Amino acid sequence: MRYRKFLIFIFFLLILFSGCQERKNNINPQQQQQFVDAFNESIETSLIDSDPDSALFLAKKVVGLSDKLDDDLLVIKAMNQVGVLYERKYQIDSANLMFTQSLNLAYSLNDTNNIAVILQLQANTFITDSKYESARKKLKEVMQINILLHDDDNLATNFSGLGECYYYEQQYDSSLFYFLKALCFFENTNNARKEATILNNISNVYGEKKLHNLSKTYLTRAIRINDSINNQYELGLNLNSLGLLFKNTGNYDSAVYYLSKYINLQQELNNTIDVIIGNYNLANTFIRMGNYGEAAQAMNRVYSFSTENDIVKGQVLSLMGLANIENINNNKVKASEHYKNALQLSKEMKNFEFQKDILFELGKLDVNESFNDTIDYLREYKMISDSLAKMQTTEKILELEAVYNMEKNKIEIALLQKTNQLKNNQIWLLLIASFLGILTTILIVISYRKRQSELRQNNLLAEEKNKTQQLLLVQTEKDNRIQADEKEKAILKLKLKEQEIIFNTLLYAKLVNVFHEVIDKLNVFTNKFRGKHDREDFQKVLHHMEKANNINPLDEFEKVFSSVHPGFYTRLIQKHPDITPRELLFCAFIRLNMQTKDIALIANISNKSLEISRHRIRKKMKLTSDQNLTAELMKF
Repeated sequence: MRYRKFLIFIFFLLILFSGCQERKNNINPQQQQQFVDAFNESIETSLIDSDPDSALFLAKKVVGLSDKLDDDLLVIKAMNQVGVLYERKYQIDSANLMFTQSLNLAYSLNDTNNIAVILQLQANTFITDSKYESARKKLKEVMQINILLHDDDNLATNFSGLGECYYYEQQYDSSLFYFLKALCFFENTNNARKEATILNNISNVYGEKKLHNLSKTYLTRAIRINDSINNQYELGLNLNSLGLLFKNTGNYDSAVYYLSKYINLQQELNNTIDVIIGNYNLANTFIRMGNYGEAAQAMNRVYSFSTENDIVKGQVLSLMGLANIENINNNKVKASEHYKNALQLSKEMKNFEFQKDILFELGKLDVNESFNDTIDYLREYKMISDSLAKMQTTEKILELEAVYNMEKNKIEIALLQKTNQLKNNQIWLLLIASFLGILTTILIVISYRKRQSELRQNNLLAEEKNKTQQLLLVQTEKDNRIQADEKEKAILKLKLKEQEIIFNTLLYAKLVNVFHEVIDKLNVFTNKFRGKHDREDFQKVLHHMEKANNINPLDEFEKVFSSVHPGFYTRLIQKHPDITPRELLFCAFIRLNMQTKDIALIANISNKSLEISRHRIRKKMKLTSDQNLTAELMKF
């Protein structure tokens, strides 16, 4: 009684210890499910594009609940989303860390598809970070997986990624090679959207190689595809690119045509920024053409759009463009006014690059102003240039310091976590060791006293128990031997029946063949009888012999086989209903492990025909090359 009370007390202490530890991590299950549901909804609604901050918040919450969730695939999806959003924010180290954790989880699940996806995301991050060699290594690694998975669409994406790496490294021949391979795959998979994107990339490569005709050809194809699938946004970008291409090659009329189409399309889509960009490019085209009136109108439209939508950068660029037009027309005063207005706006937006460019133009402008004003402009230009250089140097130093401090903090946090973990482990080890020491001492005392009181009774019962156990062991061994013998006899009996079936079927088939050969040979002697009556009698005898032996050995085989293996045909047809009756018979022969020549003899077919039938059976059973047909049929 005391012993039981003591054990209850010990278990109560253990519950207290575990309860104290779990109370720290207590989380409301209902709240967990709300986060999971919200995250799944964010995936379906593409929240990552419309509201990336909210998408990041939900994904990080799901990642934080990874220890509480049973759905590892959901955790991988959340980790990937966090990594992608970190990459978009150019937080490359954080993105790589998240992708590494996601990849480790995918490897632990042996999830090949997710492994391929995460490797592709890591490659994209390396491209964003301009680490093209690392990106290529990742892409080649994921390509091996996609080749094994026969995933042509993702394989094409891998080729496209390699093309981007070489494009940014200005290795245009290699870039073109991989873009063209990706194009072939996308054409075969009928992925029109990605095909149009690759065509645009190929056009960019040819543009860099100064092969403008080829560049126009591929860009025109991209326009046709995006127009056919109603991909208005990409279509607009293609039209803008084609217009700029015509502008750079001196085909200004075509440039004006396509840029105007781009502007009209963006106006229909209410994309104000793109309308401003289109008018700005159109104005520069008119300047190249020498049509300064149209250029001024387009620049004024840019200024109006920018002013209405409070886009200061657009206002500054349009004012600089208008000033350039007035300067070309020798209207120096008007040009100076535009430059001064642009300078005032650039100062308000604190854009030193714009200020530097405008001050330089004002310094060059020959207007009726004092020489001191020109000196002031150039002096301010020099001051801003020096300030920008210092700012760039300071930014680089701060960036290096930030990276250093971040790495330092990571190391310090890791060391602190390890130190705290060691301290916690030491405390728990001391508590557990003390508890186990006390428990062991008490148990030894109780066990010793109890053993002393029960020792005599145990000694008396030990002999009887040993005798009983020996008898049970003997009986058990005897029963096991009998069962083993019966099982071996049953297996042997089954094998004997199978051998008997094979032997009888083969013997009967051979006898039938011999009988038919004898009949054929006797038919030769029919014409040797002189009398017609004798010939007719002889033919009747042969006919009677053929009729008496017109028994199909396969029918007899099926009856005997069904008695030995009842239900074989039924089970096989239930799982593979498209197997024909003749193929069922071949399955029975193969089930008995008969040789090919024997099956061919019984079925009266050639070995080649039998191999064809075997191939059809394997195909209908959907067996792989490493699966044995005989072994699979023995399961039925």
